[in-house]
Amino acid sequence: MAKRCINRLAALGAAAQVDRFVDDMAWDAVLKSRFGEFLERCEGRYVCLFETDDAPLEPLRELSLLCPGLSLILDYEIEESAIKGLAMAKDGKLHHCQINY
Repeated sequence: MAKRCINRLAALGAAAQVDRFVDDMAWDAVLKSRFGEFLERCEGRYVCLFETDDAPLEPLRELSLLCPGLSLILDYEIEESAIKGLAMAKDGKLHHCQINY
């Protein structure tokens, strides 16, 4: 059985940066997301839910290189493996922690 990772992504930054991220970037292709669901969009903030096969940590770091100055925060869970994690990427730098429960 394939893993199923549930992800909540928040893109935070200047309003123009967030608008570009949502409207012009193929972020969902970079993260290999599926079954996306929009949650919130307001000035300087975009939040959505989506699924992937595994935690998209390296793709998140790569995506942050394409969006300089934007903070990308990913909250994820892989229920089958009892893993919960939190990652933040900005300007190609990734900070990450995860726990097993």
